[in-house]
Amino acid sequence: MKSRFIFVVDDDDAVRDSVGTLLEAHGFPVRSFASGEEFLRSNFQDKTACLLVDYHMPEMTGIDLLDELKRRGFTYPSILITGLTDATIQKRADAAGVLEVLRKPTQHKVILDAVRHALSARWDAHCQSA
Repeated sequence: MKSRFIFVVDDDDAVRDSVGTLLEAHGFPVRSFASGEEFLRSNFQDKTACLLVDYHMPEMTGIDLLDELKRRGFTYPSILITGLTDATIQKRADAAGVLEVLRKPTQHKVILDAVRHALSARWDAHCQSA
């Protein structure tokens, strides 16, 4: 069985590092990327369990990344993290199939609960397609 990772895509080093450390401390396999472009170049798409993506990143927003992945045939349970949210962002997140939108700063428990929810959604989707 291939290893599956939780990928954290955020241009803020401190957020990316703290979220990655939190998840690893709770036993989740994590890989982090500083941009959507970096993740797309990684060829890790077939090893993805779920994505935590920042909305506001230079050149490609988190929603743009999810849209591009979908265009390439990849869909994952996804969590959007943002410092600023509004109706437009929420609408785009819903259209992209984002499971949860978390506002920065986010409590550790909220992040962990969202990841567990995303992983259970992935498992449920796998069972329904089997």
